[in-house]
Amino acid sequence: MELDGYEFQVIFRPGNKNAKPDALSRRAEHRPEKGGLDHQPVESVLRPEQWIPESHRVGREWRPYEAHEVLLASVQIQGPRPVVKLSKDLEQEIVEKAADDLIWQEVYDKARENGAVEGELLADITYNGGMLYRKRKIWIPRDPTLKKLIMESEHDSHVIGHMGMDKTVELIGRNFYWPGMVDEVEDFVRSCDDCQRNKASRHERHGMLHPLELSYAPWYSISMDFITLLPMSDGCTSIWVIVDRFTKMAHFIPIAEKQKMAEGCAKMFLANVWRLHGLPSDIVSD
Repeated sequence: MELDGYEFQVIFRPGNKNAKPDALSRRAEHRPEKGGLDHQPVESVLRPEQWIPESHRVGREWRPYEAHEVLLASVQIQGPRPVVKLSKDLEQEIVEKAADDLIWQEVYDKARENGAVEGELLADITYNGGMLYRKRKIWIPRDPTLKKLIMESEHDSHVIGHMGMDKTVELIGRNFYWPGMVDEVEDFVRSCDDCQRNKASRHERHGMLHPLELSYAPWYSISMDFITLLPMSDGCTSIWVIVDRFTKMAHFIPIAEKQKMAEGCAKMFLANVWRLHGLPSDIVSD
């Protein structure tokens, strides 16, 4: 927590004037018997070293702080955040897989040029014990088997209990990092067989299927689709299939490469369908 650059005062508000937050945050052993400013069992929640000195320097002179100038000293966590202790086999596998990851090697070379090697906290990227760290998180090489092992340990474990996407991402992100990690973790959780079988759906019920209305006249409603990537025949590689939904009569229109545009299709529709059957009321297509 950093409080640098902020000026504020810590002011006590009695529980009877702050009932809603007070009821949620107050512990039973800290509850005063009579309320108000008297009979408070906890007089201070900050250590003495977290308060600024009684005086400060103004120019070349020292003067005491005024009552309205009381500030809190900044609090900052120093040193690397502890990461999970890995097994020796997993550490060795990470080091071996890193040799085949070109992105990992490129980042390592850049970190070495910047002097952030062997655990020195000179940059976001550090290197220690044969492993690469990004913001004190272990950089996992690009290996599907290794990533799956980590995701299974943080999601399928009996202790973890098959958490959802956001919680699984947060758990893995505490100690590990690799490019595209969020998307891969979400795909892994979404495809988890146990989650799909045992977890209840949280979305609304799907609506009923609504079939298309039956056509009541020839060429009143038509459907169309394309058959593509056919062998070349007279300069055409595609067929445009147009079917009348009432009589099931169909037109098979060959399409040349230069006609695969909106203008070309419109001209072919006029020449092959509209000229013979008129303009349909609706068209069904994907």
